[in-house]
Amino acid sequence: FNFGIPQGYEGQQGQTGNEGGPGPEGPQGPPFAQAVVDGVTTLNPGDPATVDVSFDGSNVHFAFGIPQGAQGQPGEVTQNDLANAIYGTSNNSNAVATLGIVVTDPPTQAEVQSIADKLDELINALRR
Repeated sequence: FNFGIPQGYEGQQGQTGNEGGPGPEGPQGPPFAQAVVDGVTTLNPGDPATVDVSFDGSNVHFAFGIPQGAQGQPGEVTQNDLANAIYGTSNNSNAVATLGIVVTDPPTQAEVQSIADKLDELINALRR
């Protein structure tokens, strides 16, 4: 990122002294008030970024050109890629133990509640 800062106005020539030394320093030139971004342009992928800078006497103006990222094509998915992506996806449920109860006929409220609790545990484990 490079830009130029304008130089202040040149001071008046100092008076020549008896020894020929420099005169007094001239007044300082006015500082610029603002840096203004006039625009940002999207460039084609691979183009180099650009910055245009201008000075209007009080403001420094910038115009940026930024290249767009390359648009990639999705690659072909092989059976091996698919198997690797799927492998281990059910591991979230591994921490949920089996219920291991024998349900009576008719089931008791405690048995039904155990089933409901285990179902809630499984649902929570499967959430990502």
